[in-house]
Amino acid sequence: MRIAFAPIMMLAALQSAPAQAGEWAMIDSVETKGDRSIYFADYSDVALRTDVSLTGVPVPGKPPQQDDLPPAPFENTEVAFVEVMQVFESALKPRYSNYRVAADCARHRMQIVTVDSIFRDHRKEYSRQGTGWFDVPPDGWLSRVNTIACDRQAIVAATEKAARDKSYDPMVDLGLLPIGNFALSSPLEELTWSTFWTDATPPPLRQQSEEEIRAVKQRVDEMLVILRGQLDGYIAMGELALADQTGERDFMARIRPNFRGKTRLQQAIFGSMAGWTEAEVIKFWGRPAAVRQVGTTKAFDYESSYDTRQLIVQQLKTGNVEYEVGDFEYCALTLFMAPGGSKPGLRLVDFAISGDNCRRATLNQIGR
Repeated sequence: MRIAFAPIMMLAALQSAPAQAGEWAMIDSVETKGDRSIYFADYSDVALRTDVSLTGVPVPGKPPQQDDLPPAPFENTEVAFVEVMQVFESALKPRYSNYRVAADCARHRMQIVTVDSIFRDHRKEYSRQGTGWFDVPPDGWLSRVNTIACDRQAIVAATEKAARDKSYDPMVDLGLLPIGNFALSSPLEELTWSTFWTDATPPPLRQQSEEEIRAVKQRVDEMLVILRGQLDGYIAMGELALADQTGERDFMARIRPNFRGKTRLQQAIFGSMAGWTEAEVIKFWGRPAAVRQVGTTKAFDYESSYDTRQLIVQQLKTGNVEYEVGDFEYCALTLFMAPGGSKPGLRLVDFAISGDNCRRATLNQIGR
């Protein structure tokens, strides 16, 4: 990566940069004359999303989840998205391409989700297929994108130190050279030619014919119709999702006191199970020994006992003496299930437990 050059020109460019959204930095470059390119990334706006498909996917260095335990909801499912732009010098390549890169920080891997390219004949190419997940490269532009996405503390610390020291050195140490505040791609393209490639001339853009302009306008009108339909669908989906979230939140607020009213040990064991579905309950506890209907609630009964008691008869000259040795251990666990919230079917809303043999391994077992 060659970024430590032309400091005076860079400062001049920064002073004239428009105050728009997005703090961009140069993160890599290809220096083959005639076929040069420069990568820029927005290091100020990292979007975080939850990817439920990552639920239960192993994380390197972390012990695997026990087979009989359901994965913790949303654990290690956060994905960070970074916007990247690559400007090209060659007339045979696009003017620039925009990449949306996703980073799975927990598993040290990433993928290019989308690529949008703008050509000099006004063509636009969009790719939504993505690359699939791959390991983070040890160096290069993708490695620095991963730093932006996953090492936010280092980025923030370097940004603050650069502001205090009035020097870009802390950012350059991370492989980033700040170049300004931009919201659109075109100013970055212009900045590239006016600052980095002053020894070359941008290839000319081909003028569009009236027929091409009409075709573009027609495509835009068609896209607007599609977008309006999608917007109506998104509004309806958003209203349903909001209703689901509100219902789930109210449901959990109603049942939480049932769990908080138990002993501290019972809270530690059962607290995270509040709201479990019937499938989750059975996967963890197994099939109940009995199911009872209690009003509008179903009761799942589990029990176990272990009897080692024996009657000992000792014969003495004065007569027989009888006494008992061993123990009788018993456990009764009842899980109360009722419908509610945004998930279908029965949910765990309360529990009752008694006895001195309440171990998950021995529930529904009778030993003697």
